[in-house]
Formats: sequence, C-alpha cells, structure tokens
Amino acid sequence: MKKNTKRLLILLGLILPVLIACTLILAYHHHGSMIKITVNKETVGLYDINKDQTIRIGGKTDYNIVEIKNGQVSVIEADCKGQDCVHMAPLTSNNANVQTPIVCLPHRVIIDIVEDK
Repeated sequence: MKKNTKRLLILLGLILPVLIACTLILAYHHHGSMIKITVNKETVGLYDINKDQTIRIGGKTDYNIVEIKNGQVSVIEADCKGQDCVHMAPLTSNNANVQTPIVCLPHRVIIDIVEDK
C-alpha cells in the first residue's frame, strides 16, 4: 500500500468514530423538550421538562399530581381506582421517541413529551 493511502485510512479511522458519536448524541439528545398534558383530548398545559415543578390536574376529586424533577416526569399521586398512572415508569427526555405516554384512563389524562419548536 502506498504511504498516502495508509495515512488516509488512519485519518478515516480516527474521524469516522467521532462523526458517528456526534450523530448519535444529536439524534438522542432533546434540547427543548416539553411535557404536554392533555385532559379529555384538550391540551391543558405545556411544561419545560428541565424546570422542576409539581402540577395538579383536576379539582378536589378526580385529580392527578404530576411531578417534573431532574428531567423526568411522573404521576406521584392520583385518586383514581387503579393507580396505573402512578405506577408507570417516569418519562425522560433522553429516550422520548421510544416511550409510552403516561395515561390515566379514569380521568382521561395523557402526559407525553413533545419537542419545543
């Protein structure tokens, strides 16, 4: 092999992994991710996933309490019978494309991650 060909292969061997790593980081890192809360098919709020806060949805009865903390969102309390929404895994911005939204069927609440545009 010629000397220039070896240098080119070595250079490609060094640059290619860096380009692949940068592509993966950009593809899976969501910068402006927002939490969208929908009740009965109507959006009731958009919240920054990077701002820690607690949100109460509903009234004195038929309520869900949503916690956004450390880039994750979860339902920490609800007065629905099954409590499925409370037991669902937290949503994170890291793998928003492959996560199932948090759903409370009795209260018709859907909590999902959307991109801030």
